[in-house]
Amino acid sequence: MTNGVAIRRSGDGRRPVEKCTEFFDVGVHQVHAANPGAAPRAPQPEPLAEPRLEPEELTILMSWAEAIAEVLASAPERLHHTLSEAQTGGTWRAELDIPEPSATLSQTIDALPRLLTHPTPPRLEPPLEQALAGVNDPPPGAGEHEILARRALRSALEQRRTPHQKLGLSLARRHPPGER
Repeated sequence: MTNGVAIRRSGDGRRPVEKCTEFFDVGVHQVHAANPGAAPRAPQPEPLAEPRLEPEELTILMSWAEAIAEVLASAPERLHHTLSEAQTGGTWRAELDIPEPSATLSQTIDALPRLLTHPTPPRLEPPLEQALAGVNDPPPGAGEHEILARRALRSALEQRRTPHQKLGLSLARRHPPGER
């Protein structure tokens, strides 16, 4: 990739100005001929396994996934509280006169805590990294709600991790019992 100073010109008679930047990006990819006997294969589309959510419901799911990612990055000791607030039947919804989510959204949100349950004791690595490693590949036989929850959570965790890495910030760590 290269860049340089560009000249901005206008069609109305104003003088050109040299205060713009132009970028060029060039890529080279080698192409090989196919074997004479090889038949082209059309890509097989994957069947859509995830449940259908309305745009508003997807926004709610992503908001909870982002809240979980933020808690894991900055205050992992608050994770259980955040997960309990996300579950259906929370008192805060009634207090704010917010209707309960649809059945499909509820089942997808209820899958989020199961994705963060680890059978082994938590390691001392950043909890966000541990959670990200746990949501990469769905296990065989995962339900459609778990697959959608997994995708939403993985996206939120990756988005939360990226700025920390770029800025050189450290992620919150779990502390062993009795240490603080």
